[in-house]
Amino acid sequence: MNTKILIASVLAFSIVSFASTASEAAPKKAAAAAAKKPELPTVLTGFPTNLTIEVLRCVRANVAEFGRNNIVVLQFRLKKVGPNTGAVKYFGDARFIPLEIKAKDASLGSSYEVISGAGHEHPTRSGDTDTTNWKVGQTGDGYVWFKIPDDVNTLDIFFPKTNPVRVSVEVPKG
Repeated sequence: MNTKILIASVLAFSIVSFASTASEAAPKKAAAAAAKKPELPTVLTGFPTNLTIEVLRCVRANVAEFGRNNIVVLQFRLKKVGPNTGAVKYFGDARFIPLEIKAKDASLGSSYEVISGAGHEHPTRSGDTDTTNWKVGQTGDGYVWFKIPDDVNTLDIFFPKTNPVRVSVEVPKG
């Protein structure tokens, strides 16, 4: 009989102990979730091919050719989210051209264009993408480089055929 009481006591203690651990862990998990990086934006484009653009990352990079911390790399993902919403009338209707992406300093208003041209050691942008025949759910990733002073921390990004989106510039540690 004592054995049954002992087992019941241990079981009850374990349940109470587990419940208190779970309730103590909940605030820690909530704090960790709040400390996560803010979610980067996804926007619907005005392309008749029904695309969204998701910002994957906006980060500073050290590229000796351009000076310390003067390069901001913007990575993005195109996604076909539904059937074409209209006829593709001409070549530019369905072609996503990274060179047309613009950035603007959110506080001072200075504008920046994608670095282009030959003579750079590294490619500074991904290629153009024709989305005319993409299947629903198909994705494609791309990137562009901007030369932006290191004191700029927030950018308004203007993707072709979208409203601007605001992103924070991530600075890698180290």
